[in-house]
Amino acid sequence: MNKPWLLTATAVLGVLMLVGAGCDMSSSDDEVAESDDVSVESSSTTESAGTSSAVASTTDVTIQNFAFGPSDITVQVGDTVTWTNADLVGHTVTSDGTDTTLDSPLLSQGKSFSFTFDEVGEFAYHCTPHPNMTGTVTVTE
Repeated sequence: MNKPWLLTATAVLGVLMLVGAGCDMSSSDDEVAESDDVSVESSSTTESAGTSSAVASTTDVTIQNFAFGPSDITVQVGDTVTWTNADLVGHTVTSDGTDTTLDSPLLSQGKSFSFTFDEVGEFAYHCTPHPNMTGTVTVTE
């Protein structure tokens, strides 16, 4: 006996299973960030009553022609740095050595990674797939 509806139902079920498997929201370090831009705040800042603080600002770094531009920047505590990839290939913003302060996913063209610096220091970074791409963020009071 021929049951074409059974074959159709099996095919639909198979497609639904494949679509469901493709909805896995986990990511690995090798995946290119395709959805929203990434933003990391290192910690919150509190303000005491009766004191004033400078307004935090954002500094933009463009990733283009296999280089960070500008490669060396100086910001103040509380400022945010946003790196935006203008290249066709993926790039990362990754802290040098054992420092894990900066750790972006692989950014595809047009995607951004932002980080708010909450402590004074010098933060050297590179692109993991292209280690000759380097930069430094110097954070002052």
